[in-house]
Amino acid sequence: MKIIVLLLALAILTFLPMRTYAVDETGMDVILLIDISGSMRFTDPNRAALEAVGNFIDRLPVGVSRVGVIGFSGVLRYVIPLTPIDSPELQAELREQIARFQYTGFTDIGMALLTAADMLIEAYPLKNPMILLTSDGFIQISPNQPHRTTTQSYADVELALDRLDSMVPIYTIGIHNPTGVDADLLEMIASLSNAEAHFIDDANKLPMIFDTIYDSHVERIASLEELEEPFTQEEIDEEIEPEVEETDAGVLDENLSYVEPGAYLVATTQEDDTPLENDVYANRPGVLLYVLAIFSALTAAFSVVRLFKVVL
Repeated sequence: MKIIVLLLALAILTFLPMRTYAVDETGMDVILLIDISGSMRFTDPNRAALEAVGNFIDRLPVGVSRVGVIGFSGVLRYVIPLTPIDSPELQAELREQIARFQYTGFTDIGMALLTAADMLIEAYPLKNPMILLTSDGFIQISPNQPHRTTTQSYADVELALDRLDSMVPIYTIGIHNPTGVDADLLEMIASLSNAEAHFIDDANKLPMIFDTIYDSHVERIASLEELEEPFTQEEIDEEIEPEVEETDAGVLDENLSYVEPGAYLVATTQEDDTPLENDVYANRPGVLLYVLAIFSALTAAFSVVRLFKVVL
C-alpha cells in the first residue's frame, strides 16, 4: 500500500508545472530617475512614466541585476536604494511601490542626479551600469528652500558627471509640456556620458522609449564585450613576426630592403631598422676559420717543442 501511495505522489509531482526563473548572465546595475514634479500631473495624466519604470524593472535579468529608483521633485520624495533583483516577486513588489508615487512639487534635477551617481559609486564594483533620467521641465527650486538655489542644482549636475567620469551612460528623456523642457541640459547630460537623449510630445510613448533605451543598452553591452575579447595567438604572432616575401634572389622584408638568402628576419627596435640575423648556419664559415686557426697554432707550438728536444 505504501508503495502505491509513493508512486501516486511521484506521478502527481511529475505533471505539476515546475516554477523556474530564467537567468540571463547579462546583468545590469540601473538607477531610474523619474521627475514627479507637479507639472507631471498635466504632462502625464495617465501616469505612463510610472508604468514605463515598472516595465523596465520587469525586463531586468533576475539574479544578476540591481535597480534603484528615485522619484524626485524639489526634494528626493521617493528613494528605492540599489536593490538586487532576486525574484519576479520582488519585481512585482517594486512595481506596486512605484505605482503609488504622487506628482507634486518643484524640480531639482541636480540633487537627483548627484544622488544617483553616489548610489552607484558606493555600490562598486558595477555590472553594465546605466542611469535613466526622465523630466518634463527645467530646474526650479521651491522658494520655501532658502538654502538651495538653481545654481547649486546645475553645479550638482556637473559634479555628478565628473564623479562618474563618462564611465556610466546617462540616458535622458524630455517630455515636452506647454512651458517647455530643458532640452539643452538633457542633451548635455547624455552627450557627456556617451549616451542618448530622447524627446517626446506625448507621455504615453514613455513605455516604448524605455524599451528602446533598454535595447540600446543591451546592444552597447554586447559591443563592449566584443571589443574586450583578447587577441588570439595568431594575431600576436603576426604583430611580432611580420610576414616576409621570398624571391628567387633572396628575401624582401616589409621595408623592401634586401637580405641574403638563408637569413631570417625578426622584429627589431633598432633605430636604423637593420634586420637581425639569427640563423646559426649563416655564421658557420666564420666559426670554421676560427677552429682551423686555433688548430694550426697548436700544431706549430708542438713542432717547436719537438725541435728544441732534438737540438738539446
